[in-house]
Amino acid sequence: LPDDAYARSLPADVRRGDTGVPVVDQAVQSLYATGLLHNHARMLLASYLVHVRKVHWRAGAGWLYGQLLDGDLASSAQERQLWLHATALLPERDIERYTQGVMDLGATLCTARSPQCLLCPVNELCAGRSEPGRYPVKTRKLKRGQRENWWLWLEHQGRVLLQQRPATGVWAGLWSLPLYDDLATLKLATKELDAQLEVMPQIKHALTHFDWLLHTQRAEISQDPLLAPAGIWVAREQLADYALPAPLKKMIA
Repeated sequence: LPDDAYARSLPADVRRGDTGVPVVDQAVQSLYATGLLHNHARMLLASYLVHVRKVHWRAGAGWLYGQLLDGDLASSAQERQLWLHATALLPERDIERYTQGVMDLGATLCTARSPQCLLCPVNELCAGRSEPGRYPVKTRKLKRGQRENWWLWLEHQGRVLLQQRPATGVWAGLWSLPLYDDLATLKLATKELDAQLEVMPQIKHALTHFDWLLHTQRAEISQDPLLAPAGIWVAREQLADYALPAPLKKMIA
């Protein structure tokens, strides 16, 4: 298909892990819960997004990188080239058999430490056969950044306020507690609620390219929730039914 035939954004049901395809939904939920994903599941997700849902590979890759703890942003240029070459080799039909074959090759013959090139049925296509010591390529160490934000756990009659994250960026499309750049802004947002803020334990969350320190302030209000920041109110016992960021899942567990 031509490049402009693919969507530039991820479907909402994929972000929620609610596509109706059990293996895809399980992979998405596992990704959100742990920040990690087996290579087989990564290939399956990529194949599903590009070939079934017709999502541009850049949109899928960007979303996946934003969730993975081990994403290698240091090699983004090489990764783009790899995706282009890989996409050119993909068959137009029987993608499931092709994907399974590639995974089997990687698990049995094309291993990182002792590849069995002579037995490989596609060794004539392999650029690494003539330079086995060159692959896999080791990437440079990525310099990690630091980020600090404040979460607001706002509760009213047993329900907690959630806000949906933007469609792009960190935790894209997930439901989260209201997030603020500093404590002063958080207090300003709750000023009219006459809420007594309670400090909760800090959370240190490691993402692909930065470490995130999350301060959480909790408050229970009795006033009209219409005065609260925008969002939806969810019963505490139903929070686990929503697509939440990994640190928030751990908080309510």
